[in-house]
Amino acid sequence: TVLTDMATLDQREKGREYLAWMAERGGKVDHRLADGRTLLLKACARDLDGELLLLLLELGADPNATDAKGRTCRTLLGEGADESELEALRAHGAR
Repeated sequence: TVLTDMATLDQREKGREYLAWMAERGGKVDHRLADGRTLLLKACARDLDGELLLLLLELGADPNATDAKGRTCRTLLGEGADESELEALRAHGAR
């Protein structure tokens, strides 16, 4: 999707700007990708950078979304999770 492309641009800052712009205009931040994950789940799995995780939460991404195996962001972050990321997930309703 265009949102996915924007999030993974080589120029990360520009990609984040476009992602926010598109989300503000109705782009779905919880759209499922071909692998069944959302962008937030990809960020939590460390496939995308941590700053994107925070942006996606601010844009309304569902912190309780699950992948095909039932894993949530908290599960994917694992034991080595940064406390600020866990706090951001909790602040946005993660269970």
